[in-house]
Amino acid sequence: MCTISGYHILESSNDRPSIQKAIKQNDLSNILRPGDTFSVRVVKTGTTQHRKNSATLEAYVGKIVKEAVKDISVDLTKPDKPLVGIMSDEKFVLGLEKYRREPGGFARRRPRKRPVFHPSTMPPKLALCMLNLARPRRGDIVLDPFCGVGGILIESSLLGYRTIGCDILLKKVQDSLLNMNFFGLEPFGMVLADARSPPFQKVNAIVTDPPYGTLASTHGSTAKEVFSEFLKAANEMVSHGGCICLGAPEKLEVESLGREADLELVERHKVYIHRSLTREIAVFRRR
Repeated sequence: MCTISGYHILESSNDRPSIQKAIKQNDLSNILRPGDTFSVRVVKTGTTQHRKNSATLEAYVGKIVKEAVKDISVDLTKPDKPLVGIMSDEKFVLGLEKYRREPGGFARRRPRKRPVFHPSTMPPKLALCMLNLARPRRGDIVLDPFCGVGGILIESSLLGYRTIGCDILLKKVQDSLLNMNFFGLEPFGMVLADARSPPFQKVNAIVTDPPYGTLASTHGSTAKEVFSEFLKAANEMVSHGGCICLGAPEKLEVESLGREADLELVERHKVYIHRSLTREIAVFRRR
């Protein structure tokens, strides 16, 4: 099932006279303009799935819309303004579709489907969840200072953020670029740098999954040292009121490290990975 988002236009009771009245009473001229093409798709929920025919409803709503706005025409293939109706047991809601995500996107972006794979890379669903928890706005600068092979960078770029990645290893920076380019994405910036002393003055949000495996993966430092130094640097780098969302092993007690860095804990969540690892997702805010 695809995911659709857009603008709310109107709502009414789900009977035909109420739908007709609502469409005629609403000014659709700010949505549909002369010369526009449009389509109507109706999605049914609840018992309406069995009681009403979608095609009949779409034709009915389309006819009323066309009568309400002059000089518009129907195009079922590539309409300028695709309208979507939701019919429930009680209500009818009409909206303008602005974004559609087709099913299977997460599967196509699975780590093993990318040119460069690393077993510890963040799966796309969790990366997307962490980006949402960091609360950036469209067009914001989002940084992953431990970018690895680019799992978070891919999801961030797809959401429209100005995405910057950095890593202490040149190979990881190159791997991230390869994986992003595979999906037709270009980062806002890619930098070879140590996240504990980053060369950035200000970013709007930070979303990352720092290394917490063997000593080799943390370049001779303990995971606790890496997190502690990074969080102090992040507090200087992220904008006031901006959020830092990061993954950490539960046993690390990252909340106390954030407190030491003078960051406010906003929320925390636990994600079971396997028998020896439960990942904690923590969100901090710069005061």
